[in-house]
Amino acid sequence: MAEDEIEVLQAIFCGPAEFEVFHAKQDIGSSSLYTMKIKIKSESSDTQLKNTQTEIVLDAIFTMKPTYPNSIPDINLKSANLNQEEIEKLTFDLVQFANTLVGEVMVMEIVQWLQQNAVRYSSRVFKTEEKPYEEPEDQDNKPQKCTAKLETLVENVTSPDTQHLSARAKDNCEDIGKEIIVLQLDHMRSKAKYVKTICKWTEQLGLVGRLIFQGKNILIILEGTSANIRFFKFSSPRIKVRY
Repeated sequence: MAEDEIEVLQAIFCGPAEFEVFHAKQDIGSSSLYTMKIKIKSESSDTQLKNTQTEIVLDAIFTMKPTYPNSIPDINLKSANLNQEEIEKLTFDLVQFANTLVGEVMVMEIVQWLQQNAVRYSSRVFKTEEKPYEEPEDQDNKPQKCTAKLETLVENVTSPDTQHLSARAKDNCEDIGKEIIVLQLDHMRSKAKYVKTICKWTEQLGLVGRLIFQGKNILIILEGTSANIRFFKFSSPRIKVRY
C-alpha cells in the first residue's frame, strides 16, 4: 500500500525537489520501510491584504513503519519560516490529526492539512511583491514545466441530484495512460461534506468525473491515471468498485 501511495505522491509533487524517497530498506518480515520528504507551501486565504501574501514553506519528512497505515508514520517538520516553538506546536496538532486517520491511507490527507493550516502557526507575515508584466515566451521553445497545481471546476448540471466534477492540470508532466471506473458508494452521512471531499480529491489527483444520486444509489464515474485511480480506491474503503 505504501508503494502505491508513493507513486501517487510522486505524480502530484513532481516539481524540482518537491518529493524525494531518500531511504528504503527491507525490514523484518519482508516489509518495506520508506522515508520520504515532501516540500509543502501553506498559504493564507486572507483576501483583505492587497499585494500581501502570508505563506510558509516547510519540509515534511515521513518515515513509513511496517505497520502503516494501522499506525501513523513518524513525522518530522522543518521550516525556516517557523521558530522551534511553532514547529513543536504544529507537529503536536498534526500528530493529533493523523491519529484520527489510523487504518486509512493518510499521507495525502496529512499534506492537505498542512497546506491549509501550517501558515496559521507562523507569527510572521511575508509580503510578496506584485510581478511586472512580462512578454509571454514562445511556447514552442519553452521547456515543459512540471507543476502539481490544479484548477478545479464544480457545477450543477440538468439534474439537481447530479454533480459534475472536473479537474484539469496545468502543464502536465507527461501523457500517462488513463482509466475509467464506476464506483458505487454504500451510504453517505452528509451529502454536502462528501461532495466537498470528492472535489478536493479531484483537485489533488487530477481526476475527471461525475457524482450521481439516483434514489438510494450513489455512483461516482471517474477518469484519470492508473496510479491516481488506485489511490482514490485505497482512500475510499466503503466504496464498491466496478470497472
